Amino acid sequence: MKLNKIAISVLISSLFTNYNIRINDPNYFWGHFQWIQSEKIYIWMILFSIYASILVLSRKFNLRNFILKNWIILILISTLNLSIIAKFSYISILIVTQNINIKNLKQGIKTGIFLNIFIGLSQIILQSDLNLTFLGEINLQKNSFELFSFIRPYGLFEHPNIFGLSLIIAGIYLGNSKIQEFSLLSTLSLQNLLANTVLNFKKTSAYVFLIIALIIKNPLSHQKTFTDRLNLINNTESEYKLKPWEIQIPHNIYQYSFENHNLINALTIFAFIFLILIKEKKIGLSVILLSLLDHMLISQNFGIIFLCLIQTKINLNTHYKKIKPAS
Repeated sequence: MKLNKIAISVLISSLFTNYNIRINDPNYFWGHFQWIQSEKIYIWMILFSIYASILVLSRKFNLRNFILKNWIILILISTLNLSIIAKFSYISILIVTQNINIKNLKQGIKTGIFLNIFIGLSQIILQSDLNLTFLGEINLQKNSFELFSFIRPYGLFEHPNIFGLSLIIAGIYLGNSKIQEFSLLSTLSLQNLLANTVLNFKKTSAYVFLIIALIIKNPLSHQKTFTDRLNLINNTESEYKLKPWEIQIPHNIYQYSFENHNLINALTIFAFIFLILIKEKKIGLSVILLSLLDHMLISQNFGIIFLCLIQTKINLNTHYKKIKPAS
């Protein structure tokens, strides 16, 4: 039993790593991601697909019940520009996280996030990467701000904003510790800090960290860049034809859906967020902010993982509300 708990914890924590197998085939297509993501097969994809297959083939798995609880996000995943294998991998996250013990799920998230926090804080202190390429750590980029330049923490993700998104989902499941709040501040990811303020609107520290980030980043002094977050369209007049995963999509998932004439995808996103708002207002409002200010939720590998974990959290909360004894 103890070994099983450890195995599940390792499985869940693999979602928070960047360990991957690189595919050098130019025709390889995983999803409508940036090429640095699309050419990889992440280790979690293999592990979750295997374990989900075992669960589906077991007698305990109720396919009808699973579809009824997750039908909106299943449609959402099916309408995204992903390969069949990719879609099954994300569905595998839903299957596994909704069919394991909640304590094991939280322990896995805790293990994964604190590994990234340790690595992220080390990156800040050393102002360099840690040569953890075997875990998927990438080469870090220095960012210039009004007051100074420094390397933001990446953890084991492709970008500090994605690291910040992982801290948001960890806060939703585990609550925020001081070290999590500081790590989120150090990413200077405004959309994630705004979402965190909505989730923790009674905590003074959430507002203080948001104000500090606004002072350091000062988006008003970069109005063109800030405006482009809603209107960022790739220049197609390049010397060569861009592959699907090389296209930079707008920093707004609704604009992206409409520009690609994917009405079903846009309507599904609206329906998915509306359902979250009905059941969990704070989580729903935070997802709306993230969807308006960045493309991560549908253009990044961990963005879709984030949505899957949100769906699982909503289902778990609904389940425990139903079985809560009457007072």
